[in-house]
Amino acid sequence: MNLVNKKARLLHDFRNMCRLAVLFLLGLSLPCSALARESTESFTVGIILGQKNNLTSTSNNEKMCILKYVTDNYSQMGKKVNFIFVENFRTVVGTAKAALSLIESNVDLVLIPLISREAIIASRIFTEAKIPFVTTATSVSIIAKNSYGLSTMPSNQHQANLLADLYQKEYPDSKIHVVTNSSNESSKSISKIFSARILTDNPNAEIIQHSFTRQNIKGIASQIEDGEVVSAFLYNPDIAILYIALSQRDKKIHILGPDSIGARKEFFSIIGTTSDKVTLQYLKNWDHTVKGPNKKRFIPIFKTYCGEKQSTFLTAYSFDLINFVLSEMDNLKKADSPMSIIKILKNSDYVTVMDGQKFNFDKNGYNKKNMYIYHVKDSQAKLDDLLK
Repeated sequence: MNLVNKKARLLHDFRNMCRLAVLFLLGLSLPCSALARESTESFTVGIILGQKNNLTSTSNNEKMCILKYVTDNYSQMGKKVNFIFVENFRTVVGTAKAALSLIESNVDLVLIPLISREAIIASRIFTEAKIPFVTTATSVSIIAKNSYGLSTMPSNQHQANLLADLYQKEYPDSKIHVVTNSSNESSKSISKIFSARILTDNPNAEIIQHSFTRQNIKGIASQIEDGEVVSAFLYNPDIAILYIALSQRDKKIHILGPDSIGARKEFFSIIGTTSDKVTLQYLKNWDHTVKGPNKKRFIPIFKTYCGEKQSTFLTAYSFDLINFVLSEMDNLKKADSPMSIIKILKNSDYVTVMDGQKFNFDKNGYNKKNMYIYHVKDSQAKLDDLLK
C-alpha cells in the first residue's frame, strides 16, 4: 500500500471512529430524551452559542447581550424555566459536543442561533434524539422531513428562487457564472438549487460553474466578460476578494448573491471603494428597521445592555428567537410530546420586531418572511426593494 493510499485509509478510519463515537454517545442519552414528554410546571431550554463570554467577538456580543438579559430577567420573575447555555467555539466538533451535553441535561427545547455550517450537525443529533429545536440557520439540510425543527428565517431554496427571479427579470439573456465554495455545504446547496431553477425556466441558459478558492480567484475572474452575470454563493471575506478581482477586470459585470454576502463593515474595509462598473446586488433578511408592538421593549434593552445606538440583525433576531419561545411558555409546559411543542410554536401569535408580523412557517418548517434586495454603492449598502 503506497503512502497516499495509507493516509487515505487512515483518514477514512478516523472519520468512521468519530461517527461511531458520536452515535455511541448519542445512544447513551436516547432512552431518556426520546420518551414522550410529561406535562410539568418546569421546562428546560438549551441555547448553543459560539462562546458564553460576550466579549469574544462582535457577533457573540450582539447575541449574548440580548439572550442573557432576557433569560435572566425571566428567571427573576419566578418562572420555572431553566436556561442552559453551551458553547460550540464556532466549530462543527464543538457543536456536536454541545448538542450531546444538552441531551444529557434532558432539555425540552433547544435554540440554535448559528450559521448553517455549524447548525447542521446539531439539527441531525437533536432530530435523532427527538428533541425539538428552533434555529436561525437557512440551509435546506437543517430541517429534515417530518422532523422536530423550525427556522425563524427563510430557507436557502426560497433565496435561490428569489435570485433566479431577479436574474430572469433583469439579465435574462446574459451568460451566468455560478461561483460556489465547494467546502461549504450551504454554498453548495443554494448554488445547486439556483442553477436547477435557472435551467427549469430556460433550458438554453448558458451557465458556467466555478469552484471558488482564494488561490484560483484570478483564474475565475479572467473568464468573466463584459455584461455577464456572476451568482456568488460566498461569505465574507471571500465575496470581497472576488469583488476586487472582478473590479480589476475593468468590465461591466453584475454580481448577485444571497444573504451570506452581508456587505458589512468588513466587506467595505477590504474592498476600499466600490467600482463604477461592477454592480453587486444581494438579499437581506432585514431592512434595519424595527417594527411592531414589541419594539417598545426591544429598543431600551439593546441600547442599555448591548451598548449599541442602532439595533443590528443579530440583536433583532436574538430578541425574536427567545421571546417567540417565552411567549408560548405556559402552553409549552403542558406539551406531552416533542411534536406538540413544534405545533404550539407554529401557531404562536408572537409578533416579530424584524418584520412586525407573526412567524409564517412553510410545510418544511422555514419562516416565509419578507426579504430585501440591496446593492452596494459609494461604500454603502442601499435598499432597492422589498421582496415578498
